[in-house]
Amino acid sequence: MVGMSTEVYLGLYKDHPERFDAASNAPLAGNLKGKLLIAVQTSDVNTPAHGAFKLVSALIENGKPHDVLILPGANHAFRGDIEYRRYFYESIAAYFKEHL
Repeated sequence: MVGMSTEVYLGLYKDHPERFDAASNAPLAGNLKGKLLIAVQTSDVNTPAHGAFKLVSALIENGKPHDVLILPGANHAFRGDIEYRRYFYESIAAYFKEHL
């Protein structure tokens, strides 16, 4: 599944896979310096989880440490779920406080 927002800018994956490859951060994983927190909302149709997992795989292959925050069932804007939204932003704030 490709994100709905992505297709607006890149067209359909089946028609332009090279555009999606060029837009991926995964090939740059080996260049990571410092800390990285990847947040994944598993029900996000705009930015599907598989993109984050592709990046995580590339980070592992390159031996780059990283952190992952998985929010099961959360959608792109946390519509209707104030607890997940609060947890998401508190987690980011804590991460910045600890690592910046």
